Amino acid sequence: MSEELLTQILNELKTMNHKIGNLEKGRLGGLEEFRAEVNQKFDEVNDDIDFLKFQVRNNDKELFLIKRKLP
Repeated sequence: MSEELLTQILNELKTMNHKIGNLEKGRLGGLEEFRAEVNQKFDEVNDDIDFLKFQVRNNDKELFLIKRKLP
């Protein structure tokens, strides 16, 4: 093979490696963004569950007090 052909092949390989690197970065960035969104929504759901537990406890207490006052 001629030196010119080897140089062309080497340049093409470098270009392909660069493109593959960019694709990998793009995929990882998308996954990280998705993970952040999922974690945020998970935190919101946890907050909602904690609030509902609090409300149930308060309602149970109110029911208990009302029942105590009944004859």
